[in-house]
Parts: sequence; C-alpha cells; structure tokens
Amino acid sequence: MSLGKRTGRFLEQSAYFSTLGAALVKAPRRKALLIGINYSDLKVPQVDVIQMRLVLIFFFHYRAEDIVLMSDDPSTPAYLQPTQNNILRELKAFVRHARPNDHYFFLYAGHSSQRKEEVKCVDKKDLGEQDGLDEFVMPLDSVVIVYNEAEKRFDHQIIHDKVILDDLLHDYLVKPLVPGSQLTAIFDTCHSGTLLDLNHYRCNRVCEWTSSVRRAQRKVLVEGVLEPLYERFNRPNTWTQLAIKFIRGADMLSVPKFCSGYCARKDDDNNYPYVICISACKDSQLIYEVGNRSMTAVRIFK
Repeated sequence: MSLGKRTGRFLEQSAYFSTLGAALVKAPRRKALLIGINYSDLKVPQVDVIQMRLVLIFFFHYRAEDIVLMSDDPSTPAYLQPTQNNILRELKAFVRHARPNDHYFFLYAGHSSQRKEEVKCVDKKDLGEQDGLDEFVMPLDSVVIVYNEAEKRFDHQIIHDKVILDDLLHDYLVKPLVPGSQLTAIFDTCHSGTLLDLNHYRCNRVCEWTSSVRRAQRKVLVEGVLEPLYERFNRPNTWTQLAIKFIRGADMLSVPKFCSGYCARKDDDNNYPYVICISACKDSQLIYEVGNRSMTAVRIFK
C-alpha cells in the first residue's frame, strides 16, 4: 500500500474515532443516589433502595456503576454507610459537572423532622420557610433510638449537629443543575413536602390536575389585561414604557412571597433545569410503615 493511501486511511480512521469520542463525551448521563436507613425501628428503607436499584437498571437502563446505594445494612461498606459525612460527600459528587440532557435520580427513605428556622439573609432568592420551620433528613449518626417503656414506643433523640437541612439538599441537588438537565427526587419520609426547598411546591403538584389548569388560566387572564395596556402606552415616553414593561414582566401587580398554587407560567422554561420532587406527605404530616410496606413500595413498585 502506498504512503498516500496509508495516510488517507489513517486520517479517515482518526476522524471516525474523533467523532465517536466526541459523541461518547456528549452522551447524556444517568446517575442515581439511593439512601435507605432502617435505624433500629424501621423495616423497609433498606429493601426499598435495593428494589429501586433493580428497577433503574432493568426498566430505565441505568448502568450499575452509575448508581450509588447507601444503606445501614451491615453488609454495606463503611464508606457507604449513611452517616452525615458520607452522605454529604456523595451529594457533592452526585450532580457536580451536570450537563444538558443528563438525568439524575435521588431517593431518600428514612427519618426526617423539623426545627425552628435559622435566619438566613445571604441569598435574596431564598424565600425562607412559610411555616417558620426548617425540614431536615436524619443521617444514621444523627439519631439515637431510645425505647419508651411507659408508652411502649421508640423515641428519637436527635443530634442536631449531624442532620442535613433542606437548604443544603437544595444547594447540592438543585443549584448545580444546568438548563436541560433533569432531576427526579423521591422523599419517602415525614415532613417531606418542601424537603428539596423548591420555590413552586403547590402549583406544580401532580396530584391536583387543577394545578396546571389554574396556572395556564392565570397567564391567559393576566396577559389579556396587560397586553392592551402595553399597546396603549407603548409611546416615546420612556418612563411610561419602563413602568408597563416592569408590570408586564412580573405578570401581576402583587407577587406573593411564597407559592400560592396560582403562579403564572413563564415562557422561558427552557432556561431552567427540570426538577420533579415526589414527597410522601406535607411538611406538617407524618408517615408510617403499614404491613412492611412504604410509600416507595406502594407508589413505585405496585
């Protein structure tokens, strides 16, 4: 084979592998972080994360190596025991370097609780807690289980320095996401309504079909009123234009501080990541295991 032909073939192969490499680098990733903690009083979280791992692999085509399973089962390696340090380490690595079209799945099954909200004034986008309470998940080393002989029940003594607040969950799971990436988070735990600290936790409820209807209705009604105003006052008066544009951009004259369930839809949804949070209950509610079955088992596996 002549030198010219060899060179041409080499260049063709190089171009092929270069294209293949670029495609592999840009291919969407699917990653999952599953945390199940039985402590000494629960029975199913460990089973839930094992079953969820199998569902992700066989039904949603996740690669086994892209799924991190943390459990307090004795057979789990020490570095994957769900202690505060281990969970924070995995949370930091989970969504880091997110890219468009990447899919992330997060499951937490265990204990959680509430405490008085800590005052935060750093991030103006942080609306705080509407009920004045911070929600938090409880790593294995944040809980001491004590049996209450008088009332025949288990009580939890919480080590508050070891809990993980909802604000931190938001910082690690939501903030690193880029437009086009997707996160599905399931919280099979008490007080879980706003554990991911999302701004829209009422108007996007999937359990109420009226949620999407009323948001669309809100947008139509508001635009129907503001559009004629904008056209009428769209004249060289700079201050008038600025005032109307401000009102039009806000979509309403008075924006509630917290999600009311009637938030207007925006036309720039593609500029944000897509986040779905499935919670077992509202912030004010508790959940219970019934017949060795959890919300995860009932809603996902059945």
